[in-house]
This record gives sequence, C-alpha cells and structure tokens, in this order.
Amino acid sequence: MVVSYFINNTDFRNLGVRVTASKGLLDLPKRKLVEGKDWPELHGEITDLETAVFEAREITLDCFIAADGAENLSNAIRTFIGLLAAPGLHRLEVNAQMVKPLFYQVYLRDSVSVNKRWKDGRNVATFSLKLREPEPVKRVVSFSGTTCNITLTSQWPVNIYWGDGSHTYDVQGETISVTKTFASAAVRYAIITGNIDQISYFSTNGTLVWAKL
Repeated sequence: MVVSYFINNTDFRNLGVRVTASKGLLDLPKRKLVEGKDWPELHGEITDLETAVFEAREITLDCFIAADGAENLSNAIRTFIGLLAAPGLHRLEVNAQMVKPLFYQVYLRDSVSVNKRWKDGRNVATFSLKLREPEPVKRVVSFSGTTCNITLTSQWPVNIYWGDGSHTYDVQGETISVTKTFASAAVRYAIITGNIDQISYFSTNGTLVWAKL
C-alpha cells in the first residue's frame, strides 16, 4: 500500500521525502480532567465527565530523504524542514488509499536531528519529525468551485482553516455565516476546530467529510 503525505498541499515525495513509520495519527489524545473531589466519607472521587475535552495531539513521522550528491541532499533537507519551521500552523494530509484523507493542522515542535553520511553519488539521510496539533478535534468539509460557505451556531469560538494557508478565527454566535472565495476553482478541504460537539447548528454548500476527526 502506498501512503501519501502532504504538507501544505505538496506531496512529500515531490520534495524527495519518504515516510517509513508514523505515530499518533490515529491515537486518541489524552483527556483533560478537572481534578476530582475527594470526600473522606465516600469511596474514590467525584469527577465531572459531562464534557470530553482533550490535550494537544503529538505526531511523529520517521522519514528519509535522498539526493544525488552531498550539496543536493543538504539543500533538499533545508527546503523541506524550512516548510515546517515557517510561522503558523501547517496542513498535514495523510491518504492511505482512503476515500476520506486524514487532516491535521500542525507545527514543528522539536529540533530535527538528521543522520547522514556524506559520500560520492547517491546520499541518504534519516530524521524524525515531532509535530504537534494544538487543536486536535475537528470537522472537515470538502468543496469544489471558488466559494465555500459555512454557517453555524456555537457558544464557543471555533476556528476555520480553509486549506490555502488562510483562516478565520473565533467564529462564535447564532447562525454565523462565513464565506471564503478563491481565485480559481478546485477541490479543497476546510477544517473547523474547537469544541465542535457544542455546535448546535451547522450547514455548508460543501460536503461533510468528517463530522468528527
């Protein structure tokens, strides 16, 4: 099976990078719990479990990169890591030959240690990417054309990432409508993050791909 990885809509393979193993993509993030009340006259503790909220997601990708010659390898490494080290969150897309790809808005958390050995001819280096997704619970909408509209009701602010690097933060209120217009038509995916379980109304001119991811 060929698993495809994309960063900001660019295939890892087009940058000379292959992923050999991944961790955290499907893991359930650690749950946040308010410290329970411990009454001396009762067994155990009393904990509020009415609303499930989670900590950030940790993702690790084990990678290798190859290029002809030491200089080309060095340039390829800097180019690839530079994409993730740029300011802001970055769109990670993973498609394991599924109808519905997986999506994450991540940033590079730790330094990247590159293992390499210079030699004549083909050079190969290995490294691990430790990525962090600060908003791990999301809803995903696909749409085509030049315009995407999302209307929702939420008592908590949610963020919308449109897939081209732009975003709309802190969407909150009663039947709030947000529209994004692109210069050209294409199939795109919008990600809505935040307390999506608290969204009481949701409509879009696109297609709901993941109700909760």
